[in-house]
Amino acid sequence: MAALIFARFGSSRLPGKALQELGHQALLQWSINAAKRLENCGVILATSDSQQDDPLAELASVSGIEIYRGSLENVALRTLQCIEEFELDYFFRINGDSPFLNLPLLEASIQLLASHPDCDMVSNLINRSYPYGVSCELIKASSFVEAYPKMKDSELEHITQYFYRNKSQFNIVELPILEADLSHYRMTIDTEEDLELIRDFVESKSDLDFNKLDINDLINEFDNYNLN
Repeated sequence: MAALIFARFGSSRLPGKALQELGHQALLQWSINAAKRLENCGVILATSDSQQDDPLAELASVSGIEIYRGSLENVALRTLQCIEEFELDYFFRINGDSPFLNLPLLEASIQLLASHPDCDMVSNLINRSYPYGVSCELIKASSFVEAYPKMKDSELEHITQYFYRNKSQFNIVELPILEADLSHYRMTIDTEEDLELIRDFVESKSDLDFNKLDINDLINEFDNYNLN
């Protein structure tokens, strides 16, 4: 099992965002550091073989994690080749632009997998209740390998889109829905405005272990920050 962190330097809305500073470290470093805290789970940066992504590979190397580099545009092919290269049985899809990787959520998905060993994916994205940017997808590698040849061109960037569009063909186990719907919160970084807001938030709450907080506690802290 491994956490595959997907990141690239190019971004139309916020170029170079993976290396933008957030709380005295690069944005990508947040995902790397959080994923490394998962027990019995490797961590792999799955980035492109484009020269512009060399700095991301260098950061991953310094951080002591594995690196796989493949197609820039065909992210599904990059994923396929990565899971074959590292002979993975299961993998998490982690977005490198979402600093609030929620470890309790990922750990819960591993427990669900243990009780549903035949499932193709564990996910919290079918009926969204978590904030945008706080996702969990734990995917069976062999199921992904089978699905890849059937994917349309439009499904090659967002690698789990095929699974959701064809739910009846897969055994997808849902993580429990939150009592309070938090899906209207944005906890990811796509724009300069996102970056400034979340940068101010993490700097004002520097004593918190953001990645270990219960998601409701994280949002309470975020609300309290916005009120001040």
